[in-house]
Amino acid sequence: MSRKRFTKKLFLIILIAFFVSFGCSNFFDAQAAGPVKWRFQSVVAPGDDIVKIWKMFAERVSKYSDGRLTFEMLLAGSSGVAMPQYVAAYSQNLVESGDLVPFMYPGEFGEWVGVPSLLAWLYKNPSAVVETSRQAKSLYEAVLMKRGIMPIAMLNAVMSSDGVTPIFSRKEIKQESDLKGLRIRVPGKVQEEYIFKKLGVNALTIPISEVYLAMSRGLCDAVKSGTQRLMALRLHEVAKYVYVDSYVGSFQPSFIVCSQKAYESLTPDLRQALIKAGKEIESLYWNEIFWHPEKYQIRSEIDALKEARSKGLLLGMLPESLIDKMGTLAQAGVQEMGGKSGTEGKTLVDIVNKALAKYPKLESEVYSFVKGSK
Repeated sequence: MSRKRFTKKLFLIILIAFFVSFGCSNFFDAQAAGPVKWRFQSVVAPGDDIVKIWKMFAERVSKYSDGRLTFEMLLAGSSGVAMPQYVAAYSQNLVESGDLVPFMYPGEFGEWVGVPSLLAWLYKNPSAVVETSRQAKSLYEAVLMKRGIMPIAMLNAVMSSDGVTPIFSRKEIKQESDLKGLRIRVPGKVQEEYIFKKLGVNALTIPISEVYLAMSRGLCDAVKSGTQRLMALRLHEVAKYVYVDSYVGSFQPSFIVCSQKAYESLTPDLRQALIKAGKEIESLYWNEIFWHPEKYQIRSEIDALKEARSKGLLLGMLPESLIDKMGTLAQAGVQEMGGKSGTEGKTLVDIVNKALAKYPKLESEVYSFVKGSK
């Protein structure tokens, strides 16, 4: 063998050995990677029911990763990141994971994310909520991933099939004219603009924590929010009536997410554990928890309404003619917002219309409960 051929062969052997060594090293490093602990942020309080679902998710991730991927729950804003900055925090990997409700970020995603705020007045059947979630999932996921945010599981901010948000009022509301000039603290600009102002309501934007004092001093007549939240704020002490103004709750997607950069830093087996846990918890939520929250120690809205009634509040539905008018206003608002937001808005409006067409019949546990409670 010539010296030249020998040198060339030796070089090839060394090169092959290097790549084999490098590949094996990476392989064993990946398999032997140490434990990873992610921060999971949210502004919700530790006692909130949705935290129970997040903990079930975290337990599954730990199980499927053999304890190598775990979470530190930073709740009640303890991550130090303000909620308006959550999109940037995940995009830039400032915090690895947490929750994200797209509705809160029209500036980042477009006005179409406000559409779900009006759906409670359109839907008459909770199956329409589930249908919307199935069809809209890929739309939301694509929008998040464009911003470097990895969607892990899609839940719903309105946690149960009976999750209406009633009105606690100091004054009786028998007809539409009773709303004229009524000072109501409403949950967000979308409902204020498209529903309540058009009904002549004097919509207030005070913090929910200040409503008790405002109502006790006669500066606020009513407030709209979830019954459990209003009871926790002791508003049963200053209100006299509880009015349910819709037949079902809304589709309002709430995601478990992580930073795309954080996800890519995981070994393949940890990624698999994360995705598997996410799929499981999403399926469990929509197929079980949404319909039967009590099985998972999560209170239903009807349970909360029963408590409100036991505290002396008078429970009723708004007149059906008024609810129908609110539905008409909501439909106009959905079309307007959807039309302002390009492809995403049009797609979501089409999904909503198909869900309405598929489930037009009134099937409402809350409606039956309230009507039967008189």
